[in-house]
Amino acid sequence: MSTPASNSMDILTEYLGFPPISLIDDILNFINETMLKCTFALETYLMSHNVVDGIDYSNEISSGIEKYENILTKSIDKNFDKLELYLLRNVLHIPQDIVNADSFRSVDQMDLNYVNEFQKNLIDSQIKDKLMEITELIESIRSIKLQILKLNKLKVRIMNFKDILNKILSIDPSINADKKSKMLLESISPIKKTIKLLINELKELVLINEENSSLERIRDITNTQSNLLNSELTRNNYLSSTLDTVKDSKMKDSIVDANSIEQDNGHILPKISNPRLDLL
Repeated sequence: MSTPASNSMDILTEYLGFPPISLIDDILNFINETMLKCTFALETYLMSHNVVDGIDYSNEISSGIEKYENILTKSIDKNFDKLELYLLRNVLHIPQDIVNADSFRSVDQMDLNYVNEFQKNLIDSQIKDKLMEITELIESIRSIKLQILKLNKLKVRIMNFKDILNKILSIDPSINADKKSKMLLESISPIKKTIKLLINELKELVLINEENSSLERIRDITNTQSNLLNSELTRNNYLSSTLDTVKDSKMKDSIVDANSIEQDNGHILPKISNPRLDLL
């Protein structure tokens, strides 16, 4: 617990910018320096007249100056102690009742205004409201940052997709594109080509089915078989002829115009000139 004297010294130190005791020490040091200068000047003068009637009094002068200096030092110390006590009690001192009344503010509080209890409660309420607003604002900022992060990720994906589309749309099959571009085009082409190929094959199968499954065709085959069963040689000729017919039919089904197809990794794909990629 701090004493009243220490409270007073603390206040004075804060206002003066230095401890009050240092002011007293500076006064004592100044007096001692002045006393030393005086004794040195007196000794110098006496030493310049140390010979009187042919007798040298240098030793007596030195001894006298030393004794004189000791007497002055003791006198200064004794009287300065009284001066120090007087200054600390009456000059460099703040009455205790003023200290207890908190009449002094610190230097940092000089611009503060005193508020009553009502104003204090009002200010406290405003501070709480501001704290709630700040908390809500922080939550909003956090939510916005999360949304921005998600949007940035989505933006990257969209930009990548845009780059892919630009590469796809910029590919011209008539120009020797690089291998990567060709692979990119071929990676999305099979879907469209496969659908068209399936449609063409279905049409061919329907035509073949109508041709081979007609009643006239069945009757011809039946009559031919009944006529040729009696002869072995004729039977062999019939089998050979039938096999040739089946082969020709299969070859017709498998052969496609070379100008309308192209090979893609062993798969037959229709050749499309000037593809309309924007229709995909």
